[in-house]
Amino acid sequence: MPPRWRKVCGAQAAVTAMCFSPSSAPESVQEFLIDGNIYYGRTGAAGEGGHMTIDYKGPRCGCGKLGCVEALVAGPAIAKRARAKIEAQPSAGTALLQLAGGNLDLLTSENVGKAYANGDPLAREVLLDTVELLAICLAT
Repeated sequence: MPPRWRKVCGAQAAVTAMCFSPSSAPESVQEFLIDGNIYYGRTGAAGEGGHMTIDYKGPRCGCGKLGCVEALVAGPAIAKRARAKIEAQPSAGTALLQLAGGNLDLLTSENVGKAYANGDPLAREVLLDTVELLAICLAT
């Protein structure tokens, strides 16, 4: 088994496993490991779940569908949810705004992660929303 699989998945040769990582990652995992064999699928993206619909009333994805995993949990979606929460509760977004240099339009998911690491309640709420959406994806 390639070291990459052991590192990313912790999977053993005889175990069936599926691994997720962002499709834009340099060493993106878009395959399944089935009984120690890598399954790439017909197009090479067997494990790509970013365009699976998890909310049919959700935002339109770049692929054209509504409510795709990518449109709801990718970095830009996390930042968009944080911006919306700050617009609804400006006083709760002080830490996030500071990380974005005072410009709400420059707020990124990285800022949300840093604020969460520093104990910011609004960032925690945004990331818990994201975890809930990912749980829907995994349960689907």
